Amino acid sequence: MAQLIAYVPQQPVLNLAVSVIDAVKIGRSPYIGYTLSKNDENIVFKVIEQLGLTEHAFRSLRELSGGERQRVLLSRVIAQQARILLLDEPTSALDLKNQLEMATLLRAIQKQQQLTVIVAIHDLNLAARFSDSVVQLKQGKIYAHGSWNETMTEQSILEIYGVQAFLSEVQGFPYMVSLNAVPDRNDPPSGIDDGDLPKRGASK
Repeated sequence: MAQLIAYVPQQPVLNLAVSVIDAVKIGRSPYIGYTLSKNDENIVFKVIEQLGLTEHAFRSLRELSGGERQRVLLSRVIAQQARILLLDEPTSALDLKNQLEMATLLRAIQKQQQLTVIVAIHDLNLAARFSDSVVQLKQGKIYAHGSWNETMTEQSILEIYGVQAFLSEVQGFPYMVSLNAVPDRNDPPSGIDDGDLPKRGASK
């Protein structure tokens, strides 16, 4: 099964004391006994180079930034050579630049190696920009399935997320802007009354 499907959890347990190369070697575990073959080592080094980690190969994970660690995790699953990749919120802990770089890199690898990549993600803009197909879930059930412009509508965002949104495109890329949160009918009252709020210039 591990030769078919590779998985990266949202909060993976990492031994920060290990080196980048040793972390990536773990991806070869489904194919090896007690030692790595020359072919296994070649695969590991090729993936490290492909993901721009060559200069960090012998550094420990604790010396890397969050974005670099995410690339190490991606390197590990690529080295696993599975045909299906499952990733849970791979960009959630990254800044804007690293989010874009990670999504771009993942898309490029998917195309080069003809992989099936399934990503659980809450960033609708990244999902719309980089996905061939979008599956929207509501309360654990499929709400809609199709291309981004078929599934990501103002109505679907309102019904799934409880948010009024504005949808458009810039330079051919889709984007969504959240406008207002719409209270659910079952939401309890906030418990804050206007009379409880301090007036401007008043002190207690």
